[in-house]
Amino acid sequence: MFLYFCSMTVKQMRIRTIPFIIIVFTCLYSGGLFILGHYGIGWKHILAFILVAANAVLYFYDFKKALLATGLLLLSGLFNLISFFAMISSIQFGASVFGPMVASPPLQLFSLVYLVIYLGFNGNYLLDLWLDYKASKVEMKK
Repeated sequence: MFLYFCSMTVKQMRIRTIPFIIIVFTCLYSGGLFILGHYGIGWKHILAFILVAANAVLYFYDFKKALLATGLLLLSGLFNLISFFAMISSIQFGASVFGPMVASPPLQLFSLVYLVIYLGFNGNYLLDLWLDYKASKVEMKK
């Protein structure tokens, strides 16, 4: 794992940060809308701004952890725990069969689009990290 991470070029690192840069510009755009008074700011927005700023600092110290944290940010945005966008729009799916309705958690579809972009840029790298982690666990057992 360490050799693979060290062999990553600056160009590969820049390509892998594109989804995070998209998130940062989305947060900056949303912040501009809040300052201009077009939308009201809520706790989900403030939490998203704080976590994105912390993730940006993490990119300077540990690239691998910051890349994983970006994925966690997108998952929390998908499940409506934080919001990168000025207007929070979520969707729920539900089913009812002879009783109470069973519904999914609210999902933000724009965050799903960002998550797909993230996986498109970083899917192979994340898979390599997972396989290296599994291999290191097997070697530790020996």
